[in-house]
Amino acid sequence: MFELAQNTTPVLESGRIILIGLAILTFAVFLWASWLRMQLIKQISQNKAHSEKGEEHEHLYSELVEHASDVILRLDRSGNILAINKAGTDLLGYPKQELIGQNLSKYLPPEAADPITYEGSKEYTVTELVVVDKNQERIQLEMSLRRERVDGKTRSVEIIARNVTERKRFEAQVRQSERMQAMGLLAGGVAHDFNN
Repeated sequence: MFELAQNTTPVLESGRIILIGLAILTFAVFLWASWLRMQLIKQISQNKAHSEKGEEHEHLYSELVEHASDVILRLDRSGNILAINKAGTDLLGYPKQELIGQNLSKYLPPEAADPITYEGSKEYTVTELVVVDKNQERIQLEMSLRRERVDGKTRSVEIIARNVTERKRFEAQVRQSERMQAMGLLAGGVAHDFNN
C-alpha cells in the first residue's frame, strides 16, 4: 500500500497542474469576454453618437430649409407639391396642409402655360414664374430649378424661388423715368431748334 501512496503523488501533482491550467484558461476566457464586451459597448456608443450626429445634422438642415427667406419647394413629375417651406406658404397665403398635394398650376395665372419643363438636357434651369396668391395678387418669382433624375428620367423637381415683384416694379419705374427724361430732352431740343 505504501507503494500505492507514492504513485498517487505524481497524479495529484498533475491534477493540480491541470486545475491551475483550467483556472488560467478560464481567467483568460473571462478577460477576453470582458474585452469583447467593452469593445461592443464602445462600438454601440460610437454608433449611437454617429446616429445622434446624423439626426442633429438632418434637423439643422431641415431648419435651414424651413426658415430660408427664399421659397423652397419640391414637385413630382405631374407638378404636384410634395414639400414647401414657410417662405412659400407665407408668399402664397395658404397653410402648408392645403398646399401639399396640390398642383402648382392651381397657383398660376389662368393665361400662363406651365413654365416648368420636367424633361430636358440641363439639370439646372433659371427662369421666371408668375404665381397668384390667396388674395389674387400676382407675384413675380425668379427661380432656380433642379431636376432630380433616376435612371435618366426626372422623378421630381426642386425649386428655389425669390420674390422679385418689387424689383420688377422699381425697374419699370426707372424705365418710365428714363423715357420721360428722354422725352423732356427731346422736347427741349425741339423747342430750342424752333426758337432758333
